[in-house]
Amino acid sequence: MKSKNAVLMIILRNPGIAYDELLSKLAPNYSNINSARAVLSRVLKNFQVMGIVARKENRLFATDKGSVQLASEMKNRLIVKLNQAINAKNKVKEMDPIVQQLATLIARGKEDEGLLKIVRGSTDFFIEDLRQTHQALLKEIEHLKYLESVFLEQIHSLEAFDFNDIRRTELTPAMHRFIEKALEAAPATEIVMESDETLISRLSEPVEAKPKGTKATLSLAQTQKILNRLMSEPAPAKITFYLHPIMLQITGTAITITGPCQLLKKVEENTQH
Repeated sequence: MKSKNAVLMIILRNPGIAYDELLSKLAPNYSNINSARAVLSRVLKNFQVMGIVARKENRLFATDKGSVQLASEMKNRLIVKLNQAINAKNKVKEMDPIVQQLATLIARGKEDEGLLKIVRGSTDFFIEDLRQTHQALLKEIEHLKYLESVFLEQIHSLEAFDFNDIRRTELTPAMHRFIEKALEAAPATEIVMESDETLISRLSEPVEAKPKGTKATLSLAQTQKILNRLMSEPAPAKITFYLHPIMLQITGTAITITGPCQLLKKVEENTQH
């Protein structure tokens, strides 16, 4: 039924559409062009037998019967969706479908009085049901406001407890300064760089580091030189720098920095000065 309605709707919106153009509009909904062609051929054959679509010199037109049938099915679908949305058990927590279906009804009802007559006599709810849903929604909003305030306080508490935090951004000059400050703030005297062997070897050689497989131990100065290089030559693979308790991960121009919340905040403050 869905494919039939889709075909009929395209023909209604594009009177005189050619078969190939109709097929091209329908094809993206199928795994391949042959599947779309098979469905379209079957649907058009049925439509022509039933008098829903007429063909004139390879051009397709919807008949009056086709227009009436599609309108009826669309109205029935709207009624079913509206009733299901409003009578759902957890409707207050899932208001989007209700608002969307009511918006569709109101917009189409302004243009089609016949639709309103049909829907008015076919709904499984009363306006009072909507009023009660609105009151329940107001209570849910108040509850969410309470949860939001408590949740924010909890976030602040974890920040004060110095839980780990993260920054995700691009390797810009400003972020480069942030990294330099992070390197200076970290208590670690040695920094471990990890990546694939080829990249580790290529980055280690200019700074005279001695790699061991996929890792190399660096000084602060060596790390800063490598980071300077990565600013102009983005890495083709992920590189991780471990400088306890901070960890940097760089892939191309994307960078992720993790570490204690207070330390990262301090670094940000020093970067801005």
